[in-house]
Amino acid sequence: MGSEVRKSVEKVLTSAQRIAVIGAGPCGAVVTKALLAENCFSHIQVFEQRATFGGLWNFNTHQNTDHVPSIDPWYTPSPTIATGADIASSNLDEEAYKGVNPEKDGAEYAWLSAIYELLDTNVPSPLMEYHDLPFGPELPLFPSHLDVLKYMQAFARGIESHVKFGTKVVSVEQDNSLKWNVVHRAVSLGTHGGADASDDVTETFDVVVMATGNYDTPYIPVITGLAEWNERYPGSITHSKAFKHPRDFTAVKKEGEIVVVGNSASGADIAFQLATYFEQTIYQSVRSENSQPAGANPHIVKIGEIGSVDKSLKIVLLKNGETLTNVAAIVFATGYLKSFKMLEALNRESENKLITDGARVHGLYDHMLSLHHPGLVFIGLPRFVLPTHIAESQGSWLTGVLAGRIALPEESVLTSWEGERVLSHGNGRYFHDMQFPEDVAYYLKLNRQVYESGGCGYVPGEWSEERVRIRASTKAIKEAYIKMEEITGRKASSVADLVEAGYFKWPES
Repeated sequence: MGSEVRKSVEKVLTSAQRIAVIGAGPCGAVVTKALLAENCFSHIQVFEQRATFGGLWNFNTHQNTDHVPSIDPWYTPSPTIATGADIASSNLDEEAYKGVNPEKDGAEYAWLSAIYELLDTNVPSPLMEYHDLPFGPELPLFPSHLDVLKYMQAFARGIESHVKFGTKVVSVEQDNSLKWNVVHRAVSLGTHGGADASDDVTETFDVVVMATGNYDTPYIPVITGLAEWNERYPGSITHSKAFKHPRDFTAVKKEGEIVVVGNSASGADIAFQLATYFEQTIYQSVRSENSQPAGANPHIVKIGEIGSVDKSLKIVLLKNGETLTNVAAIVFATGYLKSFKMLEALNRESENKLITDGARVHGLYDHMLSLHHPGLVFIGLPRFVLPTHIAESQGSWLTGVLAGRIALPEESVLTSWEGERVLSHGNGRYFHDMQFPEDVAYYLKLNRQVYESGGCGYVPGEWSEERVRIRASTKAIKEAYIKMEEITGRKASSVADLVEAGYFKWPES
């Protein structure tokens, strides 16, 4: 990496006037608000493939796991024709939503979502909310996915004139003058959901902000015999993204055993939901202790990692030598690949790859700025963070840099960051991970630079001692919340509610 990296990146960023934001979900909406609040850019354009705000929180019942295994970061699931229920579930308040997307651009299609029917959040509402819009006091401490969608749509109101809904970004490439050419097309019946070229449009920007989220391309690992199993029993191997409700497994459970692979938030919760619904054994394949909140159920049987599967005998062989027989279904809650289909041509033609195996994004500074492709920015890459908080912090910081209020660090800091991160977190899928307290330290670092820069636009909220305490105890709080609901049938409305009811006690400091 040459010695002119800082100069090149800073020149592109600080001279930017035309900015593209790809994605109008939880990250894209707040970045757009921060950019608009600065009031110094000539053109801000947001591209959103869905017909509504809210991103992945737009629930639908479509199920599809058509890649087994799934290890290609350039594969993205196609949308399906939307039903009336899909449209109704995305537009929760038709009256309040008038004028946001009057032409209903993109409404003919629904995009497979990682949301399932019984999902509520795995972090409490004080940590879910943007600093300037609290969740309603009438909502439970851990809101449902419908509550969150309504909240996200309410937050995004006001930026709709800058959003092209029902628009798929096909490619993002940089020319010799370091300008960015963004090619996009309508998501419509005529383009088969954006899959087919039509009257594609090319627009040129100074900066492109990738705010597309982390839940697009499912990751299903290569396991001996898995592809053959899926070919013999189509639909028996699925990803958690296709999970919608335990009732969908009623016929499967009568045939044999269900195995859930993974011990993160979705894996633990799906195992819990299946065990609670059927009141029968559900096997959960894990390789480490779960650091995310989850309910406990005696019907969940923890087993080791899967080594191979045998389609002829319908057995799962574990790496520890144990064998599980009569397996009817396997649900992989194994996460997602870093996937940005619109960057495929840029990646292919560049000597400096952004994406290799999909485990992480290469060539960045601080999870955000591309050093080899000046003007390309990523928002919300890290896992295990609080999405609204990281988007507020990163979006406000980025805006400060673009406005010239926040200076980039020295060349040596920019160019050494990635190598230091590899040493501390590895070169694979843990590279972008931020567990507590690392995530809070990251927010505070960015926020401090924003505060000190003297900006008067969109400024992230401060981290109070109470908020940090809630973050530190999130797992215990959620488990107490689940316990209280199981015993009393009532959802706690606050942490204080849990404390008063005797289900949660603050740890001694």
